[in-house]
Amino acid sequence: MRALVPVRPGPDAKRRLSAVLAPESRRELALAMFEDVLDALASASTVASIVVTGTDAAARALAEKRGALWVAEPPGGAGLNVALAAALAAEGAPRGSASSPPLSSNAPDEFATPTLIVMGDVPLIEAADVDALIHALRPLAPAAVAVPSLDGTGTNALALSDAGLLAPAFGPESLARHRQAAAARDLHWLELPQTRVALDIDTPADLLRLCETVRPDSATGRCIAALGLHSDRHRVSA
Repeated sequence: MRALVPVRPGPDAKRRLSAVLAPESRRELALAMFEDVLDALASASTVASIVVTGTDAAARALAEKRGALWVAEPPGGAGLNVALAAALAAEGAPRGSASSPPLSSNAPDEFATPTLIVMGDVPLIEAADVDALIHALRPLAPAAVAVPSLDGTGTNALALSDAGLLAPAFGPESLARHRQAAAARDLHWLELPQTRVALDIDTPADLLRLCETVRPDSATGRCIAALGLHSDRHRVSA
């Protein structure tokens, strides 16, 4: 299984946390969360390779330190889904050359590239979560398995039995879009609730939940401690 992670810890990272964190603190948190996602993927027995897409030099260093392939995000700020699609197209070596025929049916494909897309801001994810997600996918192919966000509307992880089955459609209300696209392709569709993966960090309420549950020895836990959030939670909940 190939894993793909988008990362965006730039100046505008996590703007909805601006009421409680300064820009540099938000950047540090975004990088720490990304590091924990990478570590979970690298420790998962079902993941053979990791691809990361972004523009940030520090994120690239973290990715390459863990053996991940870095694919630069297309210039121009075209958006998350364009970046993911470009990374899938640029990295698709397991499917063969650029002349490889596209999928024309849901028949099993010996050249299929099973792919797991995981958001870079789900810091509680563990290798066991990744393995459970992939094991749920394998008997269903052609299929898509999604982990919903905590509010049940977003998609925090999406596993595909082949990367070409669905176009990335992340963002607000993405779970419904992915579900509809899977139905249109007559794919097996499964929504797999995972408590740790469901928590993506966008708002002060999310950050408060993270402070209450994060492992202190994780990159995110160390970052939260360095930022003083454990000892100043009224700041987070304000």
